Amino acid sequence: MANFDPKKHFDEKAKRFKDDPVRAACGSDHLSNECMTRVQKQAIHSAIRAIGGRGGFSEKAVLDFGCGSGRWAEFFTKLTPTYFGVDISDEMIEMCRTYHPSLHFEPMDGLRIPADSQSFDFVFAVAVLHHNEL
Repeated sequence: MANFDPKKHFDEKAKRFKDDPVRAACGSDHLSNECMTRVQKQAIHSAIRAIGGRGGFSEKAVLDFGCGSGRWAEFFTKLTPTYFGVDISDEMIEMCRTYHPSLHFEPMDGLRIPADSQSFDFVFAVAVLHHNEL
């Protein structure tokens, strides 16, 4: 993993699985993806409970940092009308825009979020950290 390039990796996955946003963002095995989705959803629900429950989101802005193919976009937009997704992969961002044309997605370099400071009340990075090297 010494030469892992996340942008290249996820650009290639988005091209390969352009008709399947879950496989593009996760793995190619359906059962593993179902398990991963359940675990991630439970973690998101736990975080939401810890910061005040659904009512705390109704007028808040949420940043989905590392949104991938946008597979969590619909979930977050049920909580808040203000959703913004960013990802290092241009191809994943195009996939997001295809599947969720009414939502806002932007590419990022992984270090700088393309938005004004203090634009968001909550930031979620559902499946990002394990792709980074120390």
